[in-house]
Amino acid sequence: MPKKARQRSCKLLRGTIYRETRTGVSELIQTDSQVIRVWPTADQMLPGAALEALPNQAKRKVLRAFEQEKKRAYKCLRWARWMTHTGQLDVRCIHCLKKAWSYSAVKQRDPKTGRYRVDKGKRRWECVNKVERSVAGKVTDSSPQSPKQKVCGKKFCDTAGSPFANARVPIGLVLAVLYYPTGTIERLLEAEGRQNQVLAIQEIVKELAQRRHKALHSRLQRYARLFCGEALFARCIELTDPFGGLALVEANARQESVRVDMKLASYKLYWGVLQPNYQAVRIALGQIKRLDRSLVHGAPLDRGYRRKLVNELQCAVRALMAPPIER
Repeated sequence: MPKKARQRSCKLLRGTIYRETRTGVSELIQTDSQVIRVWPTADQMLPGAALEALPNQAKRKVLRAFEQEKKRAYKCLRWARWMTHTGQLDVRCIHCLKKAWSYSAVKQRDPKTGRYRVDKGKRRWECVNKVERSVAGKVTDSSPQSPKQKVCGKKFCDTAGSPFANARVPIGLVLAVLYYPTGTIERLLEAEGRQNQVLAIQEIVKELAQRRHKALHSRLQRYARLFCGEALFARCIELTDPFGGLALVEANARQESVRVDMKLASYKLYWGVLQPNYQAVRIALGQIKRLDRSLVHGAPLDRGYRRKLVNELQCAVRALMAPPIER
């Protein structure tokens, strides 16, 4: 495939996968279940045997792709830790477990030069409530939070409280190892004389396999498909052409798009059934409140009329709580 055609295909892929539905649902591919349905395994994208058979220059290109995609790697780590099944990022403080709202870029000090540089893609979160953040003018989330909620005010990074906290190896390489579980990435690194990185990766993977990180390990294995697939398509798409990975992802993305559209249509239909019953409950409650308010001002009590309003309210509540099949 010519270079320009590959670039057009890659742009088309990104436009397909990351299109916004603009109907309350966030991006198309965010949850781990969606990643499994859309992104293929390594054998369908770039098999390990084929990767090891490539020339040395192509191998280094693949390793650089996994190393340099730091922004994607941190994004996948955040999603693996805090993404909900509804596609919303729910970052929780590692100290008090309250929702963290504020984040900023992380700066790392270079031990050789002593200068500080921004760690691309990594975020430092601050545990503050929404009222304090509104005063500062830095609100980044529209979800409600009680102003009386007690928070600790501490700061933490994306990697804090995880096996990546003190990692001296790019997160992308760890995700690549999870994507190629047969040891392909380790052998490539050993061939380049990078045994220290291999040992560091093995320590992280060993800690991830522990029982307390079981859920994170499982989710990272799924998000590794997303990270490695994006990295290969962005930097090494010509290596994936013989295996048809791009066509497979595009087909899966179209099926997922149809699935999301059908789900949204069912939500709209369901809300169309719920809305009249919800309005009936509000009307009945309003009538009862007005009747009780009139009694405070000395109006005579009509027990039969009030009993009728209560029965109407009960019927409206039962209709609202009924399963959709019974409606």
